[in-house]
Amino acid sequence: MNEKALATQAGTITDTELEQEYGRYIYKVEIRDAQGAEWDIDMDATNAEILKNEKDS
Repeated sequence: MNEKALATQAGTITDTELEQEYGRYIYKVEIRDAQGAEWDIDMDATNAEILKNEKDS
């Protein structure tokens, strides 16, 4: 899962969590990019589908 998140947004993983939401498991990854911006990546834990890829504001 981490490899898929890093392929979506380059940087360094700062945190990961597995949560249950809406009846399914969601893998949440926080990434800090080279410019220091934080990104939140949410993936379906069963198939690694990217559900969210957004920059923290």
